[in-house]
Amino acid sequence: MASKGSIAPTTSIMDMEDLKLAQSRPNARLSQAWGWTNVQGNFPHPFVVFWWALTLAWAGLIFYLSTQTFRPDFSQALLVRALHLLHLRVSPSTFGFLHALLRKLAHLTEYAVFALLLYGAPGEQSQMLWRPRRAVICILVAAAYSLTDEYHQLHVPGRHASLLDCALDTVGASLAMLVPYTQKQISHLRSTRPWLGGDSG
Repeated sequence: MASKGSIAPTTSIMDMEDLKLAQSRPNARLSQAWGWTNVQGNFPHPFVVFWWALTLAWAGLIFYLSTQTFRPDFSQALLVRALHLLHLRVSPSTFGFLHALLRKLAHLTEYAVFALLLYGAPGEQSQMLWRPRRAVICILVAAAYSLTDEYHQLHVPGRHASLLDCALDTVGASLAMLVPYTQKQISHLRSTRPWLGGDSG
């Protein structure tokens, strides 16, 4: 029968090994909570680096689109050109509505893409397609970035800040999270009902 004195050294060695493992991976818990631990296992490291570089580039593009270059008169000129190419004529009130719609859709789209990039490339396994905690974090990060973007526009001539635009940006990020959620549901249905996959026996 082993004595207590013989167990203590073994436990101490195991604790030391766990401590060394934790020190060698200081961000392991954060990566697991974010959901990137398994994703990094499915994709090569260069791809992960490229994905995050693309995410930062898109954030930079959002910032650039808030500069003086892309004032309302710029989008108005684009809309005029598009209507001319389509050989369409609209009343001033209709043009104003279409212009406002165009700019608001731009807000929804750019932050939907931003949120999807933040969410990351889905893993090959179905359980990695939907992570609610990561989705909430993506929405919050997109909303926070939208606030900083609107603050930036306060100091840009010809631009103005709008909390409504922040709300639209957050809605766009939230709608984007339906993509991984839907992928998860489809993957689950295919795993439980193989005949939905379209493969004939």
